[in-house]
Amino acid sequence: MAWGAILTVALSSLAADTVIYRTTEQQVRDRTVATLTRSNYLLAFAVAHWRQEIFKSLELLSLNESFRTLNVASMTDTLRTLRLIHPNREISVWSPDGRLIVGGNADERGLRNEHVQRHPAFQEALKGNMTLQVIGRNNLTKTCLFAANAIYPEGAKAAAELVTPKAIVTLCAPFYLAEDDRDLSADIERTDAPQQGTKKQNLISMQNGNYSGSEFMIIRDNGYVVFPITSVNDWISGQSPTEIRNGPWGPFIRFALSREPDDQGLEIVTNGQTFIVVKRRLPDHRWVALSIVNRDTAMHGLNVALNKLRAFQAATILIVAFILYRVSGEIVKPIRKASQAIRKLSRGEFETHIDDQRNDEIGDLYKDINATGHLLKSFVALEKNHAVAEQQIITAQQIQQSFLLKNLPKSDYFELAAASLPAYEVGADWYDSLRVGHFLYVISADVCDKGVPSALFMSVFRSLLRSNILTQSQAKGTGTDRPADLGLVMTLVNEYMAENHGDTCMFATIFAASYNTQTGQLIYVNAGHESPLVLKGLAPEATLEMLNPTGPAVGLFAGARFLSSEITLAPGDLLFSFTDGLIDARSPSGQGWGQQRLQDFLLQLQQEARQPTAVLQQVLEVVASHQGLADRFDDLTVLTLRIKAIEPVAPTLNPGVKA
Repeated sequence: MAWGAILTVALSSLAADTVIYRTTEQQVRDRTVATLTRSNYLLAFAVAHWRQEIFKSLELLSLNESFRTLNVASMTDTLRTLRLIHPNREISVWSPDGRLIVGGNADERGLRNEHVQRHPAFQEALKGNMTLQVIGRNNLTKTCLFAANAIYPEGAKAAAELVTPKAIVTLCAPFYLAEDDRDLSADIERTDAPQQGTKKQNLISMQNGNYSGSEFMIIRDNGYVVFPITSVNDWISGQSPTEIRNGPWGPFIRFALSREPDDQGLEIVTNGQTFIVVKRRLPDHRWVALSIVNRDTAMHGLNVALNKLRAFQAATILIVAFILYRVSGEIVKPIRKASQAIRKLSRGEFETHIDDQRNDEIGDLYKDINATGHLLKSFVALEKNHAVAEQQIITAQQIQQSFLLKNLPKSDYFELAAASLPAYEVGADWYDSLRVGHFLYVISADVCDKGVPSALFMSVFRSLLRSNILTQSQAKGTGTDRPADLGLVMTLVNEYMAENHGDTCMFATIFAASYNTQTGQLIYVNAGHESPLVLKGLAPEATLEMLNPTGPAVGLFAGARFLSSEITLAPGDLLFSFTDGLIDARSPSGQGWGQQRLQDFLLQLQQEARQPTAVLQQVLEVVASHQGLADRFDDLTVLTLRIKAIEPVAPTLNPGVKA
């Protein structure tokens, strides 16, 4: 009877292993597909956003007066400035017949490059269309992602009036986008499999025989591919579509270009390996994003857990044999009880629990079985939730931190300080500042809601604001005579968000201001944001002026217009801008800190205590004391600007761009 019980336990363990593995394997596979789908969505969003930014940049260049008039000197200055911002983007201007006008090497100007002129993207630009494609290497070009846009004469409406372009502006971007293009790097980094692209042993490289790990790629409808996260597979991108399709990556290319629906996991078997793949078409329907993970890599955690379970079961059987050898047949009854519990575990019933108060070896066995069920349940739950949730948090933190300036502009004429504290792991508040000539731009903003979606939309709002401010400044010639039209900037950002993302109901409240260091004039737009305060004079006669809203929140209403207002700042004046998380900070009893406490705090500041860093530290300490042990109610962002002196008018008019 004893040996029969031992044999029963052993067979039950083997059966449990098989059933548990199959049950959990399907759950892990489903979790892997869900993780791939979410990461693929984030990566596709990042690439699509980057593509739109590329097109917007080319469109703005084609509308620039110096490009429309083909002013070589002015175009060269503009391209030199853009290279400081994007050192790996190669922008050139060509005549319609393919002769280089500006860009590249100076000694190549005037030479005709038929390789560029005949490229489909160049030909599409001649027709008034803009596409993103791959261009191969020749003696005058390198292999890269290639986009082109037409430059029309002043007043012309491009293809609608059948006007011949004056020139074509092109952009050549490297394949390894996440390293070489910093506008994309913050959005795309680590949004796929954890650590992908940072450890070569975790990266699939079919041509090198490395099949473990994961990879992300985008495929154009004509068969070209790009691996935007790492450079290991870049040389594949330079091959022709026929070579790629017939090579080791062929099965993935054929799947990407098939009519299979998006966001559905499919297993591809090639070279003796099984891969789980998920695809998603980008908005232009010309490119497809493909996320790939080796099935053995995805199942690694399950296999480790199963091996531990088998070792535990072997130890359990030895314990049972020893107990049965030492005691009487009465032990058979609790063994049967244990066997029944193991059978339930084998069916995936991980809630199984044996109630027994025994303090002997059998009681220990019951505890071990209960612990096994708990561990298996925890493993499945963690594998389902932890991987996705942790990756989203890491991605959102990286995106948010990359957009918060580590070094604010410095000057002998003003002081700046800012801080942003998220309510949870990630937040949707941000601040920004840049200097163009003698104009200092400061921004504080708050995107609705919290979490990964808000963090992603924060990056969109911030990129649009920066791009339009810089474009406006560059479009004004030297950039030192007048500031960017913030009302127009806010209108352009609002139109883009309302028209392209209106269905998401994501919006932001934004305060943006330009400060003229030579006149003390502060021109601002308040788009539904908390009213910043300007502290003037000395205590006890100090006064506060509120910079009230001049328009609605950004992204809510298409067609909304944003007015600007202005105020003159004098040396010693302090601008204090904040998000609602400051005045809404709750005490343990639920009482908000409030607008009145903020005003009282500012009015009591003495002149020597108005340095922005000191003000920032003091107000955060006061709010933290008010909160006590209560959880932070909302994201909290503060930006302070203190005027030290008025800058004398310089004799030169082109100090350049500093950020």
